[in-house]
Amino acid sequence: IIGNELVSPTVPFVVVDGSSTGVYVHGNNEGGTVQWRAGEPQVVPASYLYETTPAFWNIPDPWPSIGPEHEAGQYTIPAQRRWEQGLVETFAAPLPEIEAQPVSAAAAPGGVVTLSADVYTLGPVSYQWQKDGVDLTDGASLSGANTATLTIQNVSPADAGVYRLVITGDRGTVTTAEALVSVWDPAAGHLANLSTRGQVLAGDDILIAGFVLDGAGTKTLLIRGLGPAMIKFVGEEKALADATLTLNAGARSLGSNDDWSLAEVGDLALWLGAFPITPGSKDAALRADLEAGSYTAHLAGAGGTGVALLELYVDAPAAEPRLMNISTRGHVGTGDAVMIPGIVVADSPMRLLVRGVGPELAVSFGFDSGAVLADPVLTLFDKDGRPIEVSDNWGDQTEAFTLAAVAEQVGAFALTPESLDAAILVEVEPGSYTAQVADAGGGEGIAIVEVYAAP
Repeated sequence: IIGNELVSPTVPFVVVDGSSTGVYVHGNNEGGTVQWRAGEPQVVPASYLYETTPAFWNIPDPWPSIGPEHEAGQYTIPAQRRWEQGLVETFAAPLPEIEAQPVSAAAAPGGVVTLSADVYTLGPVSYQWQKDGVDLTDGASLSGANTATLTIQNVSPADAGVYRLVITGDRGTVTTAEALVSVWDPAAGHLANLSTRGQVLAGDDILIAGFVLDGAGTKTLLIRGLGPAMIKFVGEEKALADATLTLNAGARSLGSNDDWSLAEVGDLALWLGAFPITPGSKDAALRADLEAGSYTAHLAGAGGTGVALLELYVDAPAAEPRLMNISTRGHVGTGDAVMIPGIVVADSPMRLLVRGVGPELAVSFGFDSGAVLADPVLTLFDKDGRPIEVSDNWGDQTEAFTLAAVAEQVGAFALTPESLDAAILVEVEPGSYTAQVADAGGGEGIAIVEVYAAP
């Protein structure tokens, strides 16, 4: 024996037995000589050497570093057995470490779902995927039940459920976080109209709505920014006197309007069921034919501030590409200045995810914590103004896991579990709905209100 450590040149930790191919390590510095049993010289790779105990050594046992001549904690190489003063010491591998959790997913019937976890392991481990707590086995549409990646082909409603991966090593078992798999219902309803009423102020405090179209083809939309048309709802003093509207795809401008005209939008408003506005008014409107993608609409004031309404109407809501969501950022005040999203569901019942977000803007997006809405309260109303659902502090709700999982599925940013943001997941019948976002303490601030079609 010319060294005192058994390692492998291809993995950082191996179980060495009488029949395996080991490597003898001589010396404890990078570049030290390594001698294969077959006599072939090698060089110790830098990746095998640790100046301090690595983070993955998550057990109380001493880190198994090089033998009698080593300097403790310096230039150590992981191995399962160490030659120490004439004896061979054996170390069991630490627990596997989960570095990336599986992500919740949704697919249409016949689609594909892939769930995976990134697991750091030292030594042999076994993998077992579970659905609703029951072990899975590979079959006609399922593969990878005993690997780190599970694939479900030809997805059906029977595949919907809660999935997790169990990893077992020498020292025990670790389990990933749960991931929700949902299947879109092809018979579900569709979003025909989404809108947001709120304050238009100066600078960056305008109404900015992001929306997504999904599917093949092209969709005709009517996009309106209404100021003077709001006079009959909030009064002349509060309504935005002159609205301007800009439509963008990323950094590219797709069009703008200041003072709408019948010549530009034609009878599209009548065709799509939008309420009439006065010809020649200082409201704004655009007709757009858009492919699938993400877009933003900016509603500002031409030299003034006030309450305004930003609207999206789609032609043939059941046809692709479909309107999937609206996310509007603005300043939430009190009274008539609270933020109010409007929702029209067509054809059949459907599930909606609605969120009112304030504190998370400071946590995840760098907004001034004193400028955001401190404690959003979200209320969903039916067309007659009767409350359907109320949310305050989403993480305290019994359905918090499902709210977080569905947000992942629809592409919404994550909310910190202990945040004071609000979220509602609800199934609604076809019809008109409104939501209201206000502050629990009567305060004001910047918030985002979101409406998503949910699986």
